[in-house]
Amino acid sequence: MHLAENSLFITIARILWAFNILPGLDSEGNEIPPDTEAYEPGLSLTSPKPFKARFVPRSEEKKLLIVEEWEQAQREGYVILGDKVRIA
Repeated sequence: MHLAENSLFITIARILWAFNILPGLDSEGNEIPPDTEAYEPGLSLTSPKPFKARFVPRSEEKKLLIVEEWEQAQREGYVILGDKVRIA
């Protein structure tokens, strides 16, 4: 549980470090504000209805770093709990 929580924290922190999260765009390029009052009904939990969003790199430097790390992971794979994982 602690490993999952720590991994989730690191992933979310890196997304927030690297990207501005903005409203999605319609076919004419206008922003579509998310409806903060729209929820899907559920048995015990409710969740927001799907909405469009854009993840825009905060800078060209961050974009290049993300692309470089992705390409490295594709070439070399990565390690999870001591086991090497390769992207097929």
